Amino acid sequence: MERNDYVTIRTERGRVVLTCHAPGYSLKQLTEWLQGQPRIRAEQFTTLRHALTTVGEHDIGTYLPEVTLHVSPDGMRAEAVVHLTEDEARRAKERIDERVMADLQQKRIIAGHVPFPTEWPVGEPVVVARGREPVRGRHAVLTYREEPERRPVIREDGTADLYEMNFITPVERGEWLGEKELPERGEDGFTIFGETKVALAGEDGPLRYDHSSVEAIEEDGKIVLRARHGGALRWSKRSVAVDAHVMIEGDVGPETGSITFDGSVTVRGTVHASYFVEASGDVSIEGRDSVTNADRIVSKEGSVYIQGGVFGANATRIEAKDSVFMKHCSECAVRATDVHIGIYALGSTIEAERITVDPTRGKVIGGHLIATESIECAIAGNRHERFTHLEVTGTDEEAIERELRTLIDRRGEQKEMHDMLVQQREQIAPFLDQLDEAQRHAFEKLTEQVAEVAESIRTLDGALMHRLEERRALVQPRITVTKEAHPGVLLQIGPYSKQLTKRSVGTFERRGGEWNV
Repeated sequence: MERNDYVTIRTERGRVVLTCHAPGYSLKQLTEWLQGQPRIRAEQFTTLRHALTTVGEHDIGTYLPEVTLHVSPDGMRAEAVVHLTEDEARRAKERIDERVMADLQQKRIIAGHVPFPTEWPVGEPVVVARGREPVRGRHAVLTYREEPERRPVIREDGTADLYEMNFITPVERGEWLGEKELPERGEDGFTIFGETKVALAGEDGPLRYDHSSVEAIEEDGKIVLRARHGGALRWSKRSVAVDAHVMIEGDVGPETGSITFDGSVTVRGTVHASYFVEASGDVSIEGRDSVTNADRIVSKEGSVYIQGGVFGANATRIEAKDSVFMKHCSECAVRATDVHIGIYALGSTIEAERITVDPTRGKVIGGHLIATESIECAIAGNRHERFTHLEVTGTDEEAIERELRTLIDRRGEQKEMHDMLVQQREQIAPFLDQLDEAQRHAFEKLTEQVAEVAESIRTLDGALMHRLEERRALVQPRITVTKEAHPGVLLQIGPYSKQLTKRSVGTFERRGGEWNV
């Protein structure tokens, strides 16, 4: 390949041999010569320097074939590299094509062939065969009937309908409540050797519904949820249900007696003195006349709506797990997560996370309002300086952090289990056609376990997101009076309190250990 007074370079059985006759051929000269020899893969400079200064034969590198074929370890890709000059590659195009094809056949690469380029680039890998990765099947798609958002409509036109809302959503027997589009099988892939790469089916997911009031029916390749009976729509713990629904066309009183019902209750009239309505679901009292001196109105799992408001005479109790909506309340006890009052709260004890008395004109006069996060109203107290106690306790941030850590730990455990189960399933999947009935049943159980754990992870993710949003949304405990807080109003945030001695307005908070009043 090269001969001069100092060195002779030749090839021998795929190696490049340099014979040094005498020192004097520089490393720079050798390097420049090697740059014009794309088929030579030279050793390190230290080896070359030693060969040029030591008389004798030296192995200085590999003599490559005109083209080499490289196969990826996963059998998904084959690349050809041409080791010629550009002129040599152009002249040898047909020979290179034949050589690459022969190498593909020799390595038994039978699938995914890619057309050869019109001109082979030199020294650059060119993909000549490519496998196809399996495509996982689409996951199950779950869709539910949306739960209507309950927002009271407060009118300013002076009509009697000051506080109206569509509170209970009626459901008829057989009505659509949700559906699941089943997971798809997926599309198998293949290696360049023609071996099948089995695709994973999409993950399944359970429909969340109350089996006693909702049935799942297969329709047009979907699982559809339909109401087993008529009633009222209810969502509980992310599960759709149809509560039994009783409708009282008139009042709750001597003709009906008190009402205790496992489901939702709608009363078209009002509730008389000393009578009560207690239900597991929502309770809607829709009469325009106020509830007067009733014993109690309770929703154990839902919300309470009282269009006409309540005169309690310190005898009436209103409770709900979720929300309470009412036009007004006077001298009664109210407990819920959220309390919304349209016109006024007079001499009442109200406990909730958030209490809102219409911030455009709602009044709080007397009584004790206790909220975890916030109290909002337009007017607090009155010009007679009636004692009115507004208290916000604040959220326990440390408790939220503890719950977050617990949720993260539980999710980590479930993720480890999910990965282990998926790995087991992937190991078995390629041999699915070879399984006997018992083994196939075990595989189906394993698939169900994967889906259950995946659903558990999704549930934990939802809880985590809720808690993270709750932490992000944490606000300074506050009391907001949009129009006027009279003297005699006692503001309390946590253990700190301040009684107003002059008229004030705004959002009252403690910052830096001081009131902003």
